[in-house]
Amino acid sequence: MPRALVISLTGVLLVAGILFGSYRAGWLPGLSPATRGDTFQQSRIDELRGDQSAANTASADMAKASPAAKEVLRQQGHDVVAQACTIDGEIHQLPSDLVDFVHRNCAEGQVAPGSEFATAADGGTVSDPDPGAS
Repeated sequence: MPRALVISLTGVLLVAGILFGSYRAGWLPGLSPATRGDTFQQSRIDELRGDQSAANTASADMAKASPAAKEVLRQQGHDVVAQACTIDGEIHQLPSDLVDFVHRNCAEGQVAPGSEFATAADGGTVSDPDPGAS
């Protein structure tokens, strides 16, 4: 085998080994397993923030709604909060701006009975949506 070929193959293997070792150590930004995990965590946090925003909007709308509309909004808010409570279990460290929302609305990965979006199935107390109707 010519000497130049041996040197070239050795160089290629050396570079490949350095790249593989760097990848495994997390030294290549955007490619390391740790970075992919961080990206997943950030996407779940962003989704939780979206759910928080939707729940806040439903809460504000409930304050102004008729009793019948209030129950429709409660159910919509319940669905959003239920998703948020599931997501919360997938986040390793909850950002401080989401802690209060999660504590008010979630318990053990589900909608908390004390949440304004709790339904009877969650153990919450839901008032008659239209007390004047017969």
